[in-house]
Amino acid sequence: MKRIRVFMLVGLMCSALLAGCQKASEQAVESNAAHSVTTDRTGENDESTKAETTSENDDSSTGKSVEDTSEDNADAETPIEEKEENATESEAEALSSDDAPARGKSSLISGLRIFHKDNNYYGESYSRLFIGHNYEHLALSDDTKKAYPELEKAILMVNDLIATDEANSYYAAYRQLMKNGENNNNDYPVEDRDWNILVRRADSDVLSVLVEITTASYEDYNHVRYMAYNIKPDTGEVLKLSDIIEDEDALYEKLARKFLEEMKKDYEALSVGSSEMSEAEMKEKLQQSAHDEQLVWTLEPQGVSFWLNSMNLSPLSMNSQLLFCEDEKGSIFTSDVRDNIPDTWVTQLHPSSNELIDADDDGKPDTIYAMETKEYVPESNYEITTGMLVNYNGTDYEFPSEDDDYDFEFSLVHQKGKSVLLSQYKEYEADIQQLYTIDDSGVKETDLLCGWVCGNPDESFTDFDNYLYVTHIMTDPAYFHIAITSWLLSTTDVVTEYRITEDGKFECLSGRSEIMEGSRYELSLKMPLDDIEVVNAATGEVTKETESLKAGDTLKLMFTDVDNYVDCLTKDNKLVRIRVYMDDDLGKCTKVNGENVSVLEVFDDMFFAG
Repeated sequence: MKRIRVFMLVGLMCSALLAGCQKASEQAVESNAAHSVTTDRTGENDESTKAETTSENDDSSTGKSVEDTSEDNADAETPIEEKEENATESEAEALSSDDAPARGKSSLISGLRIFHKDNNYYGESYSRLFIGHNYEHLALSDDTKKAYPELEKAILMVNDLIATDEANSYYAAYRQLMKNGENNNNDYPVEDRDWNILVRRADSDVLSVLVEITTASYEDYNHVRYMAYNIKPDTGEVLKLSDIIEDEDALYEKLARKFLEEMKKDYEALSVGSSEMSEAEMKEKLQQSAHDEQLVWTLEPQGVSFWLNSMNLSPLSMNSQLLFCEDEKGSIFTSDVRDNIPDTWVTQLHPSSNELIDADDDGKPDTIYAMETKEYVPESNYEITTGMLVNYNGTDYEFPSEDDDYDFEFSLVHQKGKSVLLSQYKEYEADIQQLYTIDDSGVKETDLLCGWVCGNPDESFTDFDNYLYVTHIMTDPAYFHIAITSWLLSTTDVVTEYRITEDGKFECLSGRSEIMEGSRYELSLKMPLDDIEVVNAATGEVTKETESLKAGDTLKLMFTDVDNYVDCLTKDNKLVRIRVYMDDDLGKCTKVNGENVSVLEVFDDMFFAG
């Protein structure tokens, strides 16, 4: 009963939130329609996805570094299909128009998504998991590929490097397994390893990607190592540290003091004594680690983060940031990097790790730490998620969970000198987006939205032979898509445009939601329907025209407000509005000759999940 209650609650929350979208002005919709790359509106069909994943797994994958290889305003009568083509053309024009974000002014890059894959070995008898690999590849939307073709090439090479690393690890583990045999008494895998991608910055100056490779240990500490790529989107060039640093000696002196402090915390937490390493010794150690690719870096909106593999300074991996505002003399970073700090940005936070930020642009470093909290249950020998914890500038803020929440991920959103924490997690099987403001008064919960970040409604990801599932990364808080589930004439996934305000609120930008390509079911009529409202396809407004439909006619689900109507496409390519009402006796109904009739008696081929 608890699961049913939660689903009902989530559905009601989603309906209430999207009902508020009906109050959004057409001006907001139109102003975002020409948002160039950040709109991510061009459809990416399944065939292009197959081509992309084929390229990612091409036999030409090598261990080379990327540095070595990089170099809708149609008339109402216009058919819907033509409108989509016209929209694509107008958006391509928007890229070169005066209204498009100026390149070189650090415009944000949207259309980033993660393909989640696995490579497992269950033994010759398929008895249990011996090798468990989960890894990720980065991909771009069609819009972003067109705007940054060299970035696309660089990302494909990054994916090749991840795939090569995963394959080498897999076959090394497989050879070890064959050598020792499958008949051992251990319940855990011979190797359990994950490759996880974090996008630390995504704008026209740099795409910064961190890959964290974690090998689970069931007896000791997990082993963690990193790969990092800082790519110039226009050219595909991978930046070297020397490209952004003027005084390397001063850089490592500051980093030495920072890593000494981090190492001290690790040693105290692990109760393994203390280190007598001097600043000079630490400086030399870090320089050597960078040379050996044990220490990597990511160029971020407010500074540079450095990531050190585990088993270097301590059994744990370590990271530290140097913000541009900490370069007091302006001598460490090059001026083009130091002086080009974007006003608006989103960064995916590293899980359970201290991050250094300037939350309010006051030139002073702040610290933030966000994590999923767990509790061990002895009776079941299992950990349960109890909520989340945020530590901001040394103060803990706990947000306990009342339901079955899990899989927390965190991003930091920065706009107009204000910072907002975005928490994304699962509640049972529902996706939740939650916002928290971060300022001198602390961390406060401000808004919640049920749904998941998605691409444009015309995208289709069904090539499950090449990936398990796809997630989309929100990189522009001024415009992104959220998908939720509707249950009016079928169970459908619908897409609505949103933004995040600087005060930590979700703001709906569209007056209606577009049904995803995969949910555009075609229903057939069991009886005639007369005087059905015709809708202007461009504006979504009801016209004075009506349409009469015969039994056997088909309707394709296209748009909905989630609560009251579904706009459907007829065989004559007209958009008509089917209004749905709730009747105490009949349930969901529509009007037939002025009378309520159950939708089950009116429509055939409806699909409802669950």
